Amino acid sequence: MGERQFHFPIADSDRPNLNRSTYISIVTGVTSYVRSRAVAFVEGKPICVAGGYFEIILYPKPGSLLASRHQHGRVRLLFSHTNLYLQAFKAQGIWHNFSDVDLDILPQGAMAQQHAARYQFRALRFQSTYGRKGMNSALHKLSVSCDSFLEIYLALSQYNPDNHMLVPSDLLKKMMYRCCAMFPEAVRFPTLASEEAHVHGYTARGERRRFARPRVVGSTVPALERLLQGSKERPRSIRGD
Repeated sequence: MGERQFHFPIADSDRPNLNRSTYISIVTGVTSYVRSRAVAFVEGKPICVAGGYFEIILYPKPGSLLASRHQHGRVRLLFSHTNLYLQAFKAQGIWHNFSDVDLDILPQGAMAQQHAARYQFRALRFQSTYGRKGMNSALHKLSVSCDSFLEIYLALSQYNPDNHMLVPSDLLKKMMYRCCAMFPEAVRFPTLASEEAHVHGYTARGERRRFARPRVVGSTVPALERLLQGSKERPRSIRGD
């Protein structure tokens, strides 16, 4: 499977600083890992050879209240080395891939057929894009906080394609988009910073958009940066207008 795995033990919601520090560690680790695989750099962006994956594995922190209440197993997020895009996630023994993504993750070699029989795949009903055919979202509409990791885990770990009452399609899309924004997009921060006024919700005059929560001003990129930098002010909910 993934050539490198990054583990995210999710702490209870009353321990936001622990989840934040784990998040910082993973984003830092993924950034270093991707740069170490680069065969070249273009304008500071690492260029990796085609093929290969890495994983971020979400699960309740052992001994936590979350672990005692939600025994749904691990959620494995699969990302491409080439472009950092999220390809699929695995929950309850099944890989769920975007409808426009062909996974090349079956084992090779003499025992391939035996091992391949254990792999189950179910294509999602939407694409990997951010547009209407995909997750139908944008960074300036995204809400992020230290609770986001818990919300992502609860939704993906309980997803059942045969019972959409548990996790409706709109909720699944939202959580998948959060995965994309909070992990691969965060890794891209060094190249996003200079363009954030143009791309991530600033007005033509350079003023920041205001968000739903009082006293919270800024775009999603600064919101994620506060998580990465360990800001003392906890951005519990930052949502685009």
